Amino acid sequence: MSLKKLILSAAALIFLNCHLSFGQTEQVWGQFSFIYTASPKWKLSTDAFGRYQLAKNGWKGHVLREVASFNIRPKLNLVGGAGYYSVDYPDIEDYKEFRIWQGVQARWPKIGPWEFTHYVRLEEKFIFQGLEYPYVTRFRYMIGGGMPLLKWDDGNRVLSVNLGFEPLWLLNSKVSDLYSYTHRSYYGLGLRLNDKWSFGLSYISQEFKTGKEEHFFHISDVAFLKVAYNLKRQY
Repeated sequence: MSLKKLILSAAALIFLNCHLSFGQTEQVWGQFSFIYTASPKWKLSTDAFGRYQLAKNGWKGHVLREVASFNIRPKLNLVGGAGYYSVDYPDIEDYKEFRIWQGVQARWPKIGPWEFTHYVRLEEKFIFQGLEYPYVTRFRYMIGGGMPLLKWDDGNRVLSVNLGFEPLWLLNSKVSDLYSYTHRSYYGLGLRLNDKWSFGLSYISQEFKTGKEEHFFHISDVAFLKVAYNLKRQY
């Protein structure tokens, strides 16, 4: 490994350690994904997701979702999914939501060791909480970049660094006072152990504003752990 990659690896580890150990981490997210490659074109994923606020009497969120991806050309996929989202609050009415979405994923460009990804999607959110406007549409655009830091075992095991930024915009003007515009910044490390198991640890910084506000303000720091199991059909 080059000296440049070694320095970058150390910097990424120090950054994550500082934020996750000593920073103002207010939420912990965890996700397990079962990913099934059904054919060279089709991939299916079942995701179980938990979100927890670390404050005393904090809320607890749970997600179960199904995602389908269809490869239309190299490095370009159509994506669709559906999920059930719930948040349990200690003192107010619990939040329940059914969500569907459609999107496009692309991997481009590749600059040196860095490969960039783009994920554009439109969400339709149906909220069951007694609100006046229970239907919300939201547009999301995730741009990210990743590069391998270490490879061993003939390249089957890879440690990588990943960065990303995701703005989320509401398209319903009537609910802009109730629902947030959000920006998320991602800084993470990924580990692929083999062709089946992979792991990710990220720090996420979230900023927020409603339709009445002019500027975004910081709302939370998040520690996010992801575990994925990949199963490939013999075809």
